[in-house]
Amino acid sequence: MKAWIGATILLTVLILVVFLILLQRRFFYFPRKYSADEIEAAEKRGAIVLGYDTSQGRQTAFLYGTPPSGTLLSRLWIVFGGNAMTALDWIEILRE
Repeated sequence: MKAWIGATILLTVLILVVFLILLQRRFFYFPRKYSADEIEAAEKRGAIVLGYDTSQGRQTAFLYGTPPSGTLLSRLWIVFGGNAMTALDWIEILRE
């Protein structure tokens, strides 16, 4: 009887682990496209929208905080979106 319970628990854990491994991309990465409102708000804050195509489809990048004409950049920050936020979420942090 105890062997049956142990085998059932082990099989359940094994199935759960296999399930998580096979579907981890769906669970742990939530790709999100920018809405038209987000892009418009970024443009109003001074970001330049750069659209380009890759093998993964249409991509969007933003250039924010261009220097005055004739001057060189003293600092360049490159930010990327991740699981919790998009690259545009960094604009307020970069303004500081």
